[in-house]
Amino acid sequence: MLLLELAIILAFSYLGIVIHIILHESGHLFGGLISGYQFTSFRIFNIIFIKENGKLTAKKYGIAGTMGQCLMAPPKCSNFNFPYVLYNLSGGIMNLLFSGLFFALYIIFRDIFPFAGIIFIPIFAMGVLIGAMNLIPLKSSGIPNDGYNAILLKKSESARRALYIMLHANASVASGVRYKDMPAEWTTLQDDYNDPLNGTLALIRLNYLMDNHDFRAAKEFAGKVLSEANKILEIHKNELRCELLFLEIIGECQQKEIEQLYTKKLKKYIKASSSHLSKRRLMYAYSKLVTHDKTETSKSLNRLNKTFLTYPYKGNLEFERELVNIIDSI
Repeated sequence: MLLLELAIILAFSYLGIVIHIILHESGHLFGGLISGYQFTSFRIFNIIFIKENGKLTAKKYGIAGTMGQCLMAPPKCSNFNFPYVLYNLSGGIMNLLFSGLFFALYIIFRDIFPFAGIIFIPIFAMGVLIGAMNLIPLKSSGIPNDGYNAILLKKSESARRALYIMLHANASVASGVRYKDMPAEWTTLQDDYNDPLNGTLALIRLNYLMDNHDFRAAKEFAGKVLSEANKILEIHKNELRCELLFLEIIGECQQKEIEQLYTKKLKKYIKASSSHLSKRRLMYAYSKLVTHDKTETSKSLNRLNKTFLTYPYKGNLEFERELVNIIDSI
């Protein structure tokens, strides 16, 4: 009986995590809508819901280290004074509100249903845990949570600018806009970009340069950011390293430089995000131009072509196809 109860507790703890991830991202969605934001995408684990030709479409897309994400475009504003508090905090608030509901269900059913405690309490506990982990300002592995971001955004106009541009750039790419066609101010970095949110602007700038096929400037820029901006998130650093590796491969393709960039740490990151279009393009370039492994090149190309069919962000498709054509032309 004890083992059965333990199994039920574990099962409903896992179910509680799934429920509260959905509730958390739904909270961000409702908070954004109330604040005047426009829907861009809603992702739970590796399933993303995104608008395509005016219709909501489900596609496969995941981000390493995250279980969900709701992205929306904030309302137009002056001096980046857009509403950000509710959009950031509504996910954790939603978790706590529904935790209260599950605890109330436990109170109601505990005297008439013997398994009420081992069903409702784990779901209640997961909601409190997830809500607290997102609302209490802290960083996990250098990544700021929602509560930390809310404080950072209040203190820093630079951070508000970064978030505003990131969310609008993401919405633009989702609707089919290429990086090279985005407003110039979105691709311009301020002198102070050495903080977690501003790391996203570095990636937008890098994509802008690459989309314009200014590979020399892109390579110089990625190297500069990696050497100077030590406070940006590790995920942003890894994205910059991946593109720096790609630029080396399609450029001078020096074996020593490639080995220095393609570390065990970066290999692990690429493997964790291997379903991303940019990583499949990178590994196609690596197998074709570095290792010259025909079998692996063929496999990489097949994986790449399959990803082209399901990739959710239309603005990147033509850009990525051009980069593949460059690989094939070398």
